Amino acid sequence: IMAHGLATGDTITVAGAANANVNRASPVAVTVLDANRFSYTAGAAVTAATSGSVVVTVVTGARAGAVLPVVRENLR
Repeated sequence: IMAHGLATGDTITVAGAANANVNRASPVAVTVLDANRFSYTAGAAVTAATSGSVVVTVVTGARAGAVLPVVRENLR
């Protein structure tokens, strides 16, 4: 996600991924890796990129309410 603007501890939801383990209906905290990448705890192990129309919505933090564009090949 290019220039996501998140901070460690902000929460997000994830929807639309074909791999259900990637989706998170309840808010989950992120750990910022750099300006373009963050991680979060998936529902279960995710070993490959997923497909689908993935939507990441920021729940808490400075960008609360924002919908972030996803580069699917980086979503694992």
